[in-house]
Amino acid sequence: MEYLSLMHAIMRTTPYLQHKHRVTDLQGTLQRIMVEAEDSQQCQMDKMIIQEIYKAFPEIAPGAS
Repeated sequence: MEYLSLMHAIMRTTPYLQHKHRVTDLQGTLQRIMVEAEDSQQCQMDKMIIQEIYKAFPEIAPGAS
């Protein structure tokens, strides 16, 4: 959860998406987390953070390429 929150903050406060450094790796990682079957509170929080990232940055959401 902490790393996802940090990534979200970096994306919000820097021109990260202009440079798109390793954006395909980021997209793959976010997708793997979203399809995890685990139902723990931690996993649900991770998915919520990813949904917020997708809302704020739809260009990295699945199918946006």
